[in-house]
Amino acid sequence: MNRDYNRLLSELQKRMNPEGYSDTKLFGETVNKELLNVTGYKVLEYVKRSMQGVGKEYTDKSIAAGNNVKDHLKSVLTEVTYEFQGSVMTNTHIKGNSDIDLLLLCDKFYYSDNDGIKSKFSDSLLKSELNSFQIERLQSHVTNAGQYKGDGDADLKAIRMSSEKKLMEVYYVTDVSKPKCIRIKNQSLHRDVDVVIASWYKTFEGIKDRDTKRNHIRIYNKELNSVGRIESPFITIERINNKNSTVNGRLKKMIRFVKTLKADSVYADQIDLSSFELNAICYNIDIFDYMTKPFYDLVPVLGNEFANIVSDPIYRDKIKSIDGSENIFKGKPEKVNSLRLLLKEIMDVLNDMNINLIPSYVN
Repeated sequence: MNRDYNRLLSELQKRMNPEGYSDTKLFGETVNKELLNVTGYKVLEYVKRSMQGVGKEYTDKSIAAGNNVKDHLKSVLTEVTYEFQGSVMTNTHIKGNSDIDLLLLCDKFYYSDNDGIKSKFSDSLLKSELNSFQIERLQSHVTNAGQYKGDGDADLKAIRMSSEKKLMEVYYVTDVSKPKCIRIKNQSLHRDVDVVIASWYKTFEGIKDRDTKRNHIRIYNKELNSVGRIESPFITIERINNKNSTVNGRLKKMIRFVKTLKADSVYADQIDLSSFELNAICYNIDIFDYMTKPFYDLVPVLGNEFANIVSDPIYRDKIKSIDGSENIFKGKPEKVNSLRLLLKEIMDVLNDMNINLIPSYVN
């Protein structure tokens, strides 16, 4: 056993419980107390705790900090929709004091895939499945698409400038230097909030069902005074949450575990893998490979997956983002070393676990 699991558990507890709540409040799930009494199985405790969610008390504070920012901005902004995005919304964050992303979505205009929407709307078979309200909404979009006479970039810039001014008045620590977000620190709640200005990118499904969470977004860049690529945070959140429910929490356990290994690695600075990429890797695993397995058997599942990704470039290039919009590793050979380093972390833990000797009552 090469790792100091007592030290790793101490660091994990500080990361997940920085305010020192009692152990009963520390995690969102109960730790198997029999497991904690097994001499020599600190590695299993580390694995199990790494897979568990941050306590609700911490998540609630992150959301409260975001809501405070929202309330301040409502006094100076109009025609804006507020939404949260990121790991806090899927409970896959691994820090008790995690920051939270607050999206400010301009309601004065929107982008959309007009040709794709027109094509779907003209499909007679698909149209026959729509009710009169859906047809009316889609017809209105097809008729009015591209009719906005304002300047979308100017609208987004105005939201950014008004937001910067208001937040600098309210928060002592406000960083406006980042092109894609304003970062504030709520010092009473000990949370950072990233305020992200964006436009809507409407989809056929979003218009049809009048469901904003089916739409995409494009984030505003202050330096470029323009919006970036199409992103789908709400679809990603929904898909992670839905798939996780079908496997009784195991998907999120794997996501948290690989994030924890990256955070604790001596190679952390060299592992250039974002949450976006780690989420997609875990999401890509066939649920039949893990949907009934105990927590400790999720580690070899991850080991097999990362080994396949590292060794098979064809397989690696096929892995898609959770929303299905892009192949996340295609054309990025520089990512292989990071994947290899994280695979090493997984295999080191797996070797320390010695699964064949795990008592039958551990679950």
